[in-house]
Amino acid sequence: MEQGIIKKTFTDRNIGFISSDGDDIFFHKTVVKGTVSFEELQEGQGVEFESEDGPMGPKATVVRAADGEGQTVENESEDSPEGSQDVAERAIDRIEAQTAEHESEDDTSTNRTVKYVVAVFDLESTYQKKKNFKKHFIWYFSKDKFDLIEAGTQSLPKRFINRLTCYEPIACDTELDAWKTMVDLKEQLGCQEKEVSLDMGKKDCQLYILKMDQSVRDNSIFKKMNASLSNREKVTCVYVGQTNKTPKYRFRQHLREIDGHPAKLAKYFLPSFEEAYHTELLDEYRITGRPTKGLTRYEALKEELALREWIQKKDKFAAYSN
Repeated sequence: MEQGIIKKTFTDRNIGFISSDGDDIFFHKTVVKGTVSFEELQEGQGVEFESEDGPMGPKATVVRAADGEGQTVENESEDSPEGSQDVAERAIDRIEAQTAEHESEDDTSTNRTVKYVVAVFDLESTYQKKKNFKKHFIWYFSKDKFDLIEAGTQSLPKRFINRLTCYEPIACDTELDAWKTMVDLKEQLGCQEKEVSLDMGKKDCQLYILKMDQSVRDNSIFKKMNASLSNREKVTCVYVGQTNKTPKYRFRQHLREIDGHPAKLAKYFLPSFEEAYHTELLDEYRITGRPTKGLTRYEALKEELALREWIQKKDKFAAYSN
């Protein structure tokens, strides 16, 4: 497990941040394990954790107090130019993006609980030079976060100066919709010779497919995504995902999500990676000429959807993706 110290906790929001090797790792109350509870964690306290990349940055999937659980160590972040207010701002950014991953499997709502808003912002000059970006920057926030910013009760992240009010914000239902909107908006503004940038990120994502226990066919959200199937008893059920880790690492994270909070479909994953990993379908999909590796997050989100729909068109298969 990785090592770090508690940088800040927000008990009213059930979230916190771990400082590790210069990075701030988001975590939710439900991933805290061991004899020390979330409420008992103290700033500067040593912890062990496991993490993954979330939609808005790194997040911990398991957090435990390190040996000597009640002890704290010197918090190196105290000398950092970023104070607790910066941590709080990042927390607000990320908590909304994590909400969908903590939904109950019994949720029968037809709408996603987290929506996004795309807007254009003035970029801070230091960040422009550091990333070689233009003056204006296209990005997205959760709707709740955006509403707080517009109301003046929450400040923008430090890299942004202000939102350009000459461009109307655009509401989106999913993260993929937000990315599509940003790409379209950049092309549109580019055609108007506007100086805008959009950070597409690294090409470090890949697709994976995991077989699931047949009992998942009776789960409400799985049924909803495979509503056109007339006979679910005779189908192979799979989960389609994308990650910038290895498929085996991501598989272990799926299993760990069972312990601590009711993550969607977590209990339906097979017990071993060797049983679950479905290379045949992925190889067959790759033969069609579709990419499965070396993708940006936007590309991976598009291919994840395309792969799931491709599988659903096959005989005797049912598929789910986030």
